[in-house]
Parts: sequence; structure tokens; C-alpha cells
Amino acid sequence: MPSLAKNSLLYLIATIATKAISFLLLPFYSHLITPDQYGYVYVVTAFTTFLSLFLSLSLGGAIQRFYFDCENQTEIKTLYTNIVLIVLFFTTVIGSIFYFAGSSISSIINLPIEYYNYAVLISAISVFYPLILSLLYASQSAKKVSITSIFLGGCGVAIQLILVLLLEDKALALVKALLANSLLTFIIFLIYSKPYWATPSWNFANITKYLKYSLSQLPSDVSVWLINCSDRILINSMKGSSFAGLYGMGANLGNIPQILFHSVNKAYVPYVFEKYKEIEKGHNDSESILVQTTTTVFAVITASIAIIAALSNNIISLLASQYSESAGVMLLILIAVWIDCSRIMFMNPMAYNIRYIKIKSAIWVISSILSISLNFYTIPKYGMYGACCSLIASYGLSCAFILYFSNKAMKLNYQKNKIIKIIVCTFIFSASYLIGSDLKALVLKVPCIIIYLAIMTELTISLKKGFNYVKVLFNK
Repeated sequence: MPSLAKNSLLYLIATIATKAISFLLLPFYSHLITPDQYGYVYVVTAFTTFLSLFLSLSLGGAIQRFYFDCENQTEIKTLYTNIVLIVLFFTTVIGSIFYFAGSSISSIINLPIEYYNYAVLISAISVFYPLILSLLYASQSAKKVSITSIFLGGCGVAIQLILVLLLEDKALALVKALLANSLLTFIIFLIYSKPYWATPSWNFANITKYLKYSLSQLPSDVSVWLINCSDRILINSMKGSSFAGLYGMGANLGNIPQILFHSVNKAYVPYVFEKYKEIEKGHNDSESILVQTTTTVFAVITASIAIIAALSNNIISLLASQYSESAGVMLLILIAVWIDCSRIMFMNPMAYNIRYIKIKSAIWVISSILSISLNFYTIPKYGMYGACCSLIASYGLSCAFILYFSNKAMKLNYQKNKIIKIIVCTFIFSASYLIGSDLKALVLKVPCIIIYLAIMTELTISLKKGFNYVKVLFNK
């Protein structure tokens, strides 16, 4: 637990340091960039995420999974080198296809060709950095990852701000900043990868194993994209870039806790995989430790989302008035994010038990099909709010399936009574959103937040233990 907490804290500090300034700049950008212009930026971001999945074939997941099967440093180097070369090959082939088909694809997604070309280039360059990150996460090199993330984040924000101030086209300036940041990550990838290069060992049995694992993951990863990002492209195509900009702004702010969760999850996944191995070896206390840790992580994520939801109307009030409609989007997205974080956290037994990888992928595919289908119905009728409801419905369905099959993959006695109390307490606290969005309302919400956090801490680990954990973290 202390190791998980320490690594999670390091990742969290890095994320906050790199993302906080970006989010703080959103009110400033909202006065410079119209929703119509912002719509193109969000479509570029969504499309870049989509293309990166195909270029990498989700092989980063194979690094994290098979790292724990390597018995020495030589095997780790061979694993990493082979996967990087495979990604290089597919990036060249698939990237070229998307580039030369640019005129057709850009017209389908209603994106200017200049923006589209930047999106393809950004995807091809940035696809490599996550590979070295996967290796560092697996080896639990939290300090190195955190320092690098802070450096990249600081450089990214500085480049973004300079380009926005200097260039006339502010939206294109943000896209060019993404390109500059991807070039920087590629340089870091080359530097960090140097100790892990090895002479390629073309063991086709191993390569097949890596590809089989990653390709079984790919449908679920693509499905995640379809659920998370396709709504912006559909809104842009069906309703126009202005609505895509409003939706994107609300979704961007609503995804703040999801970004924080993924910081914790980077430390949580290697931790639980180690505990799974200990459970398989018959270590009796490993399950109880893991269950308690899971409850604590669930409580932290739930509380973070609830507090941001309570303050969401205050946050939106900081933006330019032309983005006021993003308030409802942000609140609904936060509900969807809570469901998403819950399903990701409880799906780890399925990711660990290779026999359930295909089932996990099938769940994601079904969820994405539901989301896309609902979007085609709800977006024309209800616009961006329809997209939010589709997201909640698809996440909810997949979460139910994941809870069922994860229990089949590895039966763990979770603290269900505590989890139910956490949810009920959070539901009651969420009513503080109704207090209002002005400064007076913000002052009234602060004591509500303090009381809520105290109750959540007592429900999860007790206040006394909570203070002890804080002391341990700061002493370390």
C-alpha cells in the first residue's frame, strides 16, 4: 500500500503540474477562440487519438503484460525492441494510407485538409512515446516518469501559449502546439529507449503472442475511442463545429477527474498484477490487502469526481459567456466519467486472466455499438446533451458486464457494504451543486466539501489511519 500510494502520488503530482496550467488557461482561451474554431481543435484531438490506436496496434499493453513474464534484463530488452520495430512498421504502412486518403476522409469528418494533415503527422510521431512509458510504468519507475511528465507538460504549455499569442489563427496555433509537443516526446522516447535496445530476436512464437494479445485488446481500445471521442466528430458533422466546440469544452473540463484517475491507475495496475500473482501462489493476506486498497482507490476517485461536479457550475462561470451552454455537458460528462473509472478499475482481473481478454474486448465492442447507435438517434434530436446521455448509457451497460465477468475471471471478496455507503454518501453530497454558481455559493460549498471528505475517510480507512498515511507519504 505505501508503495502504491507513493507512486500514485508521484504520478498525480506530475499530472496536476502539467495539466493544471492548461485547464487554468481555458478561461483565457475561451475569450480568444470561438466555439466554432474550438470545434476543429477537438476534432483533431479525437482523430489523432483514433489513428494512434491503429498505428500502435495497442502493443503498449503487451509490454506491460509480458514484462512480468521476463526473467532477466535481456528478455526485457528483446521484448521492448521487437515491439518498437513492429510499431515502426505498422506506423509507416497505416500512416501512409491515411495520409494519401486525406481528401476523402477530411471531407467525411468535416475537417479542413490542413487540420487533417497535421492530425496524421502528430499521430505518426507521438505513437512511440507511450511505448517507453509502458515499460517505465511496468518497472514502476514513478519518479522518472513524473519528472519527465512535468518537463513535457511545462514545455507544452509554454509552446502553446507562445503560438496562440503570436499566430493570427488561434485554433491552428493550438494544433501546431500539439505537433511541437509530439516532436518533443519523440526525442524523449529516443533518449530513454537507448538502454533497452537489443539485437532483434525474431522469435515468431513470441511475436505472435504479443500481436495476439494486443490485437485482442485493440477492439476494446477502439471501442473506448468510439465511446469517448466519436461523439465530437459526429456532433461536428451533424450539428457543426460550433456545437462541437461547446461540447468539447464541457467534455474537456468534465474529464479532469478521468485524467487524475489515469495517473493513479498507472501505479495501480502494476500493483494489482503483483497481488494477483501473490494470490495465485497462495499468499493468504494478499487478497485482503488488495481489497482494502481497491476500496480506498474507489473512494478517492468517487470523492474527486463528486467535488468537481459540485463545483462544475462555478468553474463554467469563469469562461467567456459564449461557452455557458457547456455547463450541462460538464455535469453529465462527470457522471459518465465516474462510471468509466469504476469499470476500468474493476476490469483488471479480466486484463490479467488472458482467457478473458476476448470477453473484455467483446464488452467494449458492444458498448461502442450501443453508443454510436444512440448517438445517431440522440444527436440530431437533442444535440450535445443527447451525446452525453448516450455516453452514460453505454458506460453503464459495459460496467455491468465487466463487474459480472471480472468476478468470473478472479473471485475477490470486495467490501461491498463500504462501497454502497460511499455511493450513498456521495449522492447526498452531490445536492450541493444546487447551491449556485456565484462566489457566495462557492463559500457555502467549502464546508460541505470538508464534511464530505471527513465522512468518506472514516467510511474507507478511518480518519486516524488516513492521517497516518499522509504522514508516511510526506516522510518518504
